[in-house]
Amino acid sequence: MVKPLDPGGFPRRFGDYIIHELLDEGGMARIYAAEEALTHRPVAIKILRAEFARTSRGRRQFLNEMSVLATIDDPNVVRCLLCAEIEEQPVMILERLEGLTLRRMLTQRAAIPWREATDYALQIARALRAAHSRHPPVVHRDLKPENVMVLMNGQVKVMDFGISKVLQTVAGSTTHPVGTLQYMSPEHIDAQPIDPRSDLFSLGLVWWEMLAGRPAFHSDSPRKLLDQICNHPAPTLPEPVRRQLSPALQQLLARLLAKDRNQRPNSAQEVIAVLEAQLGGAPSVSVHRHRQPPRAAPNHRERPPSQPRAQSTQQLVDSAAGRSQQASDTEDFAEILSRFGQATSALIVRVLVGLLLSPAAALVYLGVPLLLAVVYASLTLPSSNEELSANDIEEALLSLGLVAIVTTVVFIRSSWHHRREDGPSSIRKPWFVGGSILMLVWLGAPMLEQNAGTTLSAEIHGIIMALGFYWQAFTGAWLMGRATSPLLRRLSLTRH
Repeated sequence: MVKPLDPGGFPRRFGDYIIHELLDEGGMARIYAAEEALTHRPVAIKILRAEFARTSRGRRQFLNEMSVLATIDDPNVVRCLLCAEIEEQPVMILERLEGLTLRRMLTQRAAIPWREATDYALQIARALRAAHSRHPPVVHRDLKPENVMVLMNGQVKVMDFGISKVLQTVAGSTTHPVGTLQYMSPEHIDAQPIDPRSDLFSLGLVWWEMLAGRPAFHSDSPRKLLDQICNHPAPTLPEPVRRQLSPALQQLLARLLAKDRNQRPNSAQEVIAVLEAQLGGAPSVSVHRHRQPPRAAPNHRERPPSQPRAQSTQQLVDSAAGRSQQASDTEDFAEILSRFGQATSALIVRVLVGLLLSPAAALVYLGVPLLLAVVYASLTLPSSNEELSANDIEEALLSLGLVAIVTTVVFIRSSWHHRREDGPSSIRKPWFVGGSILMLVWLGAPMLEQNAGTTLSAEIHGIIMALGFYWQAFTGAWLMGRATSPLLRRLSLTRH
């Protein structure tokens, strides 16, 4: 029986790799951050869920299909380094990326400026061209914002090519489509044969969502959503967006979202040609950060300076180019401000979370042991009317302060467990075994005195109380830190 990896056992050896943490978990697979044991090269390991690979035949079929996908080599496609079966689990070893999924970017920013969104659409189209140009063509079947990664330099990487077809085959179904309903083409929903033009429909939906900041089709009812995709025309883009798009781009978007695949562009190359022409031939990576000056129209010809009308036309072209560059610079500046605001707000959130979590956690890992120590003292130590001296109070506060400092260090180190690569500690087991024995003594001493009629000395009770307090405080700080670690991991930069 194939079982998921125990998340509490990281880092752990997995074939020729060392897995450090779980990065993401979807309906089809789990993705882990790992590295090659020999070269320490960082990789991502995608492990198919057990329900999709119950039999050895299903696992072989998965590996055979995915091995074909591993031959796709394109800058805009996530590279598959290896497809193999490790510990009876079909896995894909992928290049490790630093960036955001398009879904996360849309969640943070809503709509994306038209030039940046169009550049992302261009890079996605190039990834589709690389897959569709194979024989037979490799169709993605599940193109959506979750499967598009945007790196820090603006480069786009498309993930999970063809995995929906593999999972549909492994599951033994040929009529029920596998994929995300909101981004399916009408023919995919109708279980008709799929071809590359189905991916172009999904590309149109993703591009529309980037421009508008919301999906083109949306409904809480799957039946209504199906009806919208198959029968309703795509909604009109917001007026401010339409004013920025050229007629050629608007026409291309309408063709991509055509219900009849024969009315869509014939290939991804046709889409690329239009987008490159509209973006002025600028390089795709970080086009929203490093733009090239607009080029003159292809049919522009130089004329002799003796013709004043031609000179006037040239001046108009130069003026238009200057205005376009100025608008481009303004959009660049707005983008820099947006990114600075996002980074600043993320830092403020992390600081506020830390300021809120530390005192709240201290109330638990210090307050609870202190309360239990007071209860223990009231049950075991003889009452005394003598007042504590100032010296005794100062020593008690100093001891409590030292414990607070050490436990806070333990809490902080434990809460950042997801950022370190330390293995299982050799003292963890004896620590918990010894602590369990100490807690039995802690609970058993008062009961023994009451039942057996014996009385332990105040010194022994003091030692038991102090050791129990220290153990509870340190253990509580460690456990609270481990419980906080997943939250801090979500607040840190997304990795894939």
